[in-house]
Amino acid sequence: MLANALVINCWAAIIGGSLGGMQAMQWAIDYPGRIKNAFVIAAAPKLSSHNIAFYEVARQVIRSDRHFNGGHYYESDAKPSVGLMLSRMLGHITYLSDDMLDEKFGRELSDGKIKFGYDVEFQVES
Repeated sequence: MLANALVINCWAAIIGGSLGGMQAMQWAIDYPGRIKNAFVIAAAPKLSSHNIAFYEVARQVIRSDRHFNGGHYYESDAKPSVGLMLSRMLGHITYLSDDMLDEKFGRELSDGKIKFGYDVEFQVES
């Protein structure tokens, strides 16, 4: 609709990252004669059920922020900052591989074997 309103018959290039990349990919598929180049960054052609579940939790975190205000942010000075922060943290987890998560959060047994007691079993790094 925007291209038609601006009388643009063919875009030289469209670009998008993440969700915008998915949109750019879809436009390139739907309108191959109107888009010469598509630059798709950090996007996949489809989401897994796992991704959809994480994104739904992220949306609910934002919506449950006491400053969400039904999404009408311009009507008050308050923004859902806490919900956005927590949602971003959750989203970040989905971007990391198992190896990267292990590097960031993983723990090694301090002496290499599991003990059945109340002593510290894992080393903690600062």
